[in-house]
Amino acid sequence: MRKGEWGENFKTNPPRQIALPLENELEYLEQQDDNMFQNPSLWFSASLHHPDLLVCFIDEDGRLRFWNKTAERVTGYSFEFLSGSRKWLSLLYANVENWQRMLSSLRTLALMQGASASIETKIKKKDGKPCTILWACNNVMPSDDFPFSGVACLGIDITARVNREKRLTERITTLSALFDNMADAVFLHEIDEDGVPGIFVEVNEGASQMLGYSRNELLGSSPNSIDIFLKKQDILILVRQLFLNGHLTFQSFLKKRDGSAVPVEIHAHLFSFQGKPMVLSIARDDSERRKNEALLMENEEFSSSILDQSPNAIFVVGSDTRIQYANKSFVKQFGYSSEEILKRPAPYPWWREDYWLNMGELRIAMHEGVIGKEKRFVRKDGEEIWGEITAVPIRDSDGRLQYCVVTWKDLTSYRKLEEQISLHQHQLQYLSSELYVAEERERRRISTDLHDSVGQNLALSHIKLEMLKSQIKEKREKDVVQDILSLIDRSIQGMRTLIFELSPPMLYELSFHAAVEWLIDKMEEEHGLCIVFNDFLVSDEIPMDIKIFLFRALRELLMNIVKHAKTNEAIITISRFDPWTVALEVKDDGVGFDLSMLRELGRDPSNFGLLSIRERVNYLGGFMQIQTLLGEGTKVTLFVPVEKEEERFGDVHEESQDSAG
Repeated sequence: MRKGEWGENFKTNPPRQIALPLENELEYLEQQDDNMFQNPSLWFSASLHHPDLLVCFIDEDGRLRFWNKTAERVTGYSFEFLSGSRKWLSLLYANVENWQRMLSSLRTLALMQGASASIETKIKKKDGKPCTILWACNNVMPSDDFPFSGVACLGIDITARVNREKRLTERITTLSALFDNMADAVFLHEIDEDGVPGIFVEVNEGASQMLGYSRNELLGSSPNSIDIFLKKQDILILVRQLFLNGHLTFQSFLKKRDGSAVPVEIHAHLFSFQGKPMVLSIARDDSERRKNEALLMENEEFSSSILDQSPNAIFVVGSDTRIQYANKSFVKQFGYSSEEILKRPAPYPWWREDYWLNMGELRIAMHEGVIGKEKRFVRKDGEEIWGEITAVPIRDSDGRLQYCVVTWKDLTSYRKLEEQISLHQHQLQYLSSELYVAEERERRRISTDLHDSVGQNLALSHIKLEMLKSQIKEKREKDVVQDILSLIDRSIQGMRTLIFELSPPMLYELSFHAAVEWLIDKMEEEHGLCIVFNDFLVSDEIPMDIKIFLFRALRELLMNIVKHAKTNEAIITISRFDPWTVALEVKDDGVGFDLSMLRELGRDPSNFGLLSIRERVNYLGGFMQIQTLLGEGTKVTLFVPVEKEEERFGDVHEESQDSAG
């Protein structure tokens, strides 16, 4: 394809992915005689009747020469009303500057032989409603049977898609408002390739209020620049623990703008966004809790007046489990008066359930102490509350237990916030899955349209040129035609390769086995990877969306072997793990890696593709297993449920259609 032809600029500046419904047009064109394909005016006339395409022709002066029925229906203006004039510009583009710029662009395009462009414009229809059109514009030069020169434009109404994107933006805005209105400080940052926290990509208003920095100042900094307690090595250890467990709670001190430090309790959560690891950290001002703990450690003799000032619920239990004292915060948070609970032995009324478990934990706390244990209790009015318990036993000079001081820090609001965050993360997972499904549908639609439109046109062009070549006697002219035929052949081959890359046709038309065989041949040809394929599936009754996921996951795993395993051999095995689950195993005899340093996909940035695969497997209800040792290769197994496709969200199945090649 020559530079400047239709579609060339898509390689460097991809437009919105729109699949034009061209099947009916192709069936119509195939019924025409050979003369129509040799006559641009007949081809353009045939396009005018396509039900989904807006078709127009504008001459060098910007005057409208053609305007099909679809354009009339979408805009509300008839061809008779607009024909031969430039008033379509002022009617469709209310802003003078916009239509003048459009006229200038069209005039420039009309003078550039062989040029093309794609343009997305917003117009105003006759009824006053806005509409967004994606245009594909091509330069047309005059010929014997088509005397006009100018610009031919094919367009499609993408207003519905633009409106969907607007609604998605509004939804994200709502989530952002919730993010900014959280009372605690919230930080969002990446993890760089060395496992070191990167700069903050987002912070909320609570972070600015806690530390005194503006949002822009914080966005230019990193966790290392505001944490004055943890050293770099400590942070790396915490990052490893975070990758190991997925979440982490720890204490530290953050530097405020005025130079002072604020003690905080940080709850960090790891998640994947667009294949990259991200960390969401919620920092709560921990000054009050630390102050109370320090008072308890420094003073064996404390007065009830001090305890009553504590915002945390505090009660004292005797060696016989009878409650000896409860402060005002306890009465407020649990709803029981002092008279209702004083001298009352365990089990306590706020337990409500798990009596024996709570009794055992109470005995351990009274004799050994407990720090920071989360528990769920029930208030007198039946409301469920969460809190963090710290229990300190008090002994006499002989070591005998006298009392146990129990501090309850209410975490109910924090737990509710965690549930909200979990819900939002699930929503993000849902949106990510929708994007995955939409991408696969779009890949299939684009590859099909490439074949059915571009592929068929190239094939027909090849046939017509062969016929023309057979009628030409001059060698020079024959050579020119042969050069064009060669260009068409290369274009067809390039288009077939692109179709296979977008959506392997055999995955839809033949079987998963055939698609894997094609992928194996491709990996051997391009990377020299020798692959053994063991297919133990009794049948190919795998839902289409699972086939697509397994195929793309397999390609990612094979590319990991090429990049990191330092081997040229691999074994692929697919089988039924049980009647409801398919197991895909990819094994190599390469260098392997230390799984203890990479638990749960670890912290090696080069393995974020595995993290993305794991996220998708988990969303489908399956799991991923990694077995590896240094010097002994790696085995990755995906276990994916394969219940009936109509029972699972995200069906991307499409009926099989012909494909190039």
